[in-house]
Amino acid sequence: MFIREMYGLINLLNYIVCDIDHEDKVTIGYLGTIEIIMYLTQTRLETEIAYDLLEPPWTVLWNITYETAENCRKFIEDNNGLQAFTGKVILTKIIQNE
Repeated sequence: MFIREMYGLINLLNYIVCDIDHEDKVTIGYLGTIEIIMYLTQTRLETEIAYDLLEPPWTVLWNITYETAENCRKFIEDNNGLQAFTGKVILTKIIQNE
């Protein structure tokens, strides 16, 4: 139950992030959203379960960093986002779905 509710909130966050301007995206990034989403993603990667639940958090990260340099920096430099995205587990999952 908790996981479904959590991902419902992630989908709501994604909806909000898609409909706000640059300054609001920066504010949401400043509030720790990127760190929280990265934590959720890393937890899923480390436990190697429920890979299908990775899509909503990655979508939020895509939308919160799109054309927002401050959030891109937080994702790449502060949270090792590229390493998480290009890690073996993610690449294996992507290849399996092709």
